[in-house]
Amino acid sequence: MPEQAGQEQGGVLRLCFQRSLYHPEAIRATAARFARLATFEVEEIGQGQDGQKQDSQKQDSQEIRVRITGVPAALMARMEDEFCNHALFQTIQMGRA
Repeated sequence: MPEQAGQEQGGVLRLCFQRSLYHPEAIRATAARFARLATFEVEEIGQGQDGQKQDSQKQDSQEIRVRITGVPAALMARMEDEFCNHALFQTIQMGRA
């Protein structure tokens, strides 16, 4: 699933999280926490009641997409695992609050 880019710019990862399992704020908090390691773009995507594709940041979006760029080659595999684990942890923490 990870897409490799040129070594000078680092790698690119694309992740997709289902909103039914992950809280969007947990994904954003995780991106902020990992920001010193790479660049993160978080976007919410889904279908509205009329079947039209929704813009980012909508409450009824169905998935949260994360594009991670500038990932050092040595961290590619680990970045995906650690990001996903931390996003799940943050979601659990937010659910308990």
